[in-house]
Amino acid sequence: MAFKLRNPFYTIEDKKVPAVASINEEGRGGVHKEVIPNFMYKPPFGYPRFVDLASIRILSATPYVDMCITTIIDEVCSIKWDIIAEDEKGKTIEGRESEIAHVKAFFDNPNTNKESWEYMMRVFLRDVLEVDSGVVVKVFNRFGEMVEIVARDGITFTKNPDMHGMMTFRDDILFDVIIDNVEGERESQELAEQARRQATGSEYGHVSAWDVRERAAYFQYGWITGARPIPFGKKEIVWFERNPRSDSRYGRGAVEILQNVVQTLIYAIEHNLEYFSDNSIPPGVLGLDGSDAEEVRAFKEQWEEQQRIKDNTGKWKKLWHKLIITNKKPLFEKLGFTNAELQLLEGQRWWSKLVWACFGVTPTELGFTEDAKGMANQIVQTNIFKKRAVNPLLRMMEYKIDTEIISEFGYEDLHFRYQRFDVDEETKKAELYKILTDVGIKTVNEIRVEEGMEKVEWGDDDPKRNQG
Repeated sequence: MAFKLRNPFYTIEDKKVPAVASINEEGRGGVHKEVIPNFMYKPPFGYPRFVDLASIRILSATPYVDMCITTIIDEVCSIKWDIIAEDEKGKTIEGRESEIAHVKAFFDNPNTNKESWEYMMRVFLRDVLEVDSGVVVKVFNRFGEMVEIVARDGITFTKNPDMHGMMTFRDDILFDVIIDNVEGERESQELAEQARRQATGSEYGHVSAWDVRERAAYFQYGWITGARPIPFGKKEIVWFERNPRSDSRYGRGAVEILQNVVQTLIYAIEHNLEYFSDNSIPPGVLGLDGSDAEEVRAFKEQWEEQQRIKDNTGKWKKLWHKLIITNKKPLFEKLGFTNAELQLLEGQRWWSKLVWACFGVTPTELGFTEDAKGMANQIVQTNIFKKRAVNPLLRMMEYKIDTEIISEFGYEDLHFRYQRFDVDEETKKAELYKILTDVGIKTVNEIRVEEGMEKVEWGDDDPKRNQG
């Protein structure tokens, strides 16, 4: 490529962008200068999350969050999908029935655990909605052929791109599953690994810690302290992420954003629960007028003893109420407030709406129809739910499945598509097409080609000219 001097910097002459399809995806020859956040502070085996994922899991199990997640997953899994053969213009390609049947058969039986594709979707979609990290592992045989796919816990995996955020030069597949724990410099570890392979006659097995950090694209950590992370190549993991960010290698899920809101709702539930279990006597002051200190102490001990009961598990439970015992008559007795005074229930409704909004779920979809009076209002809420919560997930899944799962079969122009039909969208499209044909901007055949339909004999006629 030619260079010319433009004082004081060298710049490259203007060139056309090469066709991506003709470039080896192992590298496009670009010179990366940009870096990703915290690249100088990366541990050797993947970028950390710096988020308490275990707490997010606990918050996700609350009814406020779980009903949103379950509603979205149920809606996505209820939509039918198909494998289609389409060219770049969206036109159906005939004669690909055997290839389509091959891909469909794999999705009907994706692994030897007899887990259906719907089962797998429910697993990784929950991870996407809870921690924004849905992981599907592609299992390869020794010939490099994908033979199974399984869904695994997304919070146990880390990404390991280079300092520019690229996975391009990471290994496709790593059959070396154990990081060798040899102490010493890189050269010593490599010599030890070579000696081990020569002695065992095995090409696969251990890989040095120095080597794996440059070869692996992902790592999986176990829950055991000190356990060695498992390396994965870039083709072995399909990472589903809904909310990618530039300031982190990981997305931010709705539950992470809602941590304080959900915790507030939990405290509200606990407050109401304690009212029935520990607070049958209202908060206040118990006055023992005229009693001396010894009499007050004796009454207090007797009172505490009477409040000891066994819970459902047989353990003793102390039901000590919020009472101040004094030998003087108090002037002010009330120490607590009722739910009505605190407007606790109204606050709960507001916090709940924040949770619904972050997930893109409407009250109607959750079964709260008292505020959605009239069929028209409910239809509007359903359309909003599909556009904000369901359709983004469908588009994400279609792209990832096309590029990272169906591509393993080696068939061109096969696509994974959900069969979604939006009446309002199709009605608006039909109205637009009618306007375009009426004013002569497009012919009927041009529109039919865009929609993937065959041309008709009269489709090239100009309606405006015929009317004249």
